[in-house]
Amino acid sequence: MDRTSTYPTDIATLHLMLREQQQLIESLKASLHRLLKWRFGPKRESIDVDQFGLFTDGSLVIEVPAPPDRNAAHPLQNLAR
Repeated sequence: MDRTSTYPTDIATLHLMLREQQQLIESLKASLHRLLKWRFGPKRESIDVDQFGLFTDGSLVIEVPAPPDRNAAHPLQNLAR
């Protein structure tokens, strides 16, 4: 079945349809971006430093990782090119 036969031939109507499709695409991109950020974005797990005193006998050593370098390139950034 030829899909082009179902499109209107009026240019103004076609432009309207195109704008609606572009708005839908932008809306879907924004939703996808929000969902990806929610699912894979940075996690803020806080450490209560006051609780370190619970292990004063030296039986447990806790190393707090350094915060990530915000100036470093994201590892997936080069894949988009």
